[in-house]
Amino acid sequence: MPRMIFYVVFFLAPIPGYAQECNCSKVEVFGGYSYLSASPKTDRLPFSLTDFNSRIGQHGYGINAAFNLSGRFGFVADVSRNMADKEIALANTDTSTTLFLFGPRFSSRSEGVTYFAQAFVGGAKRRAESTIFHVSGTDFALGLGGGMDLQASKYIAFRLFQFDYIPSRGGDNSPGIGRRWSQNLRAQVGLVVKLGH
Repeated sequence: MPRMIFYVVFFLAPIPGYAQECNCSKVEVFGGYSYLSASPKTDRLPFSLTDFNSRIGQHGYGINAAFNLSGRFGFVADVSRNMADKEIALANTDTSTTLFLFGPRFSSRSEGVTYFAQAFVGGAKRRAESTIFHVSGTDFALGLGGGMDLQASKYIAFRLFQFDYIPSRGGDNSPGIGRRWSQNLRAQVGLVVKLGH
């Protein structure tokens, strides 16, 4: 619990310095395609190249809303759901990962183009279901990433790319198993609607 309080304070501390008049849209809502490369749990953070030996590629959708306090600083709430079929324990298994994240976003805006970097804290809900078993659980998650938006009009932009590294930590505290990190990489593209000019 003290660690969670630290993360919240870390993310909220910059608000007073950035809370000024925004010369941009107050809210930017994104929706689009999401691809998640999910890894098995390992002992390492950050990931090593060996973690790419066994991964699950999941397809789905992503939605997020950025609330801009200034032209350079805002907060973003992010949700994505990714799914895939994979053979596990000799059975065809439906797998899914739902990410729910929030945190600060820093933007660099020029005429027609916006670049942004963001950091997240939140959770990752995982599910695997087949005819012979069903498992699910929610892990603590962090995130670090960024992307680029191309302005199409005053109210519309195209998100050409968004890449996020999202490690999550969960598992069993029993001896010999322990709580492990899962190394996840996410890519998204789609449409941004700008509101509140």
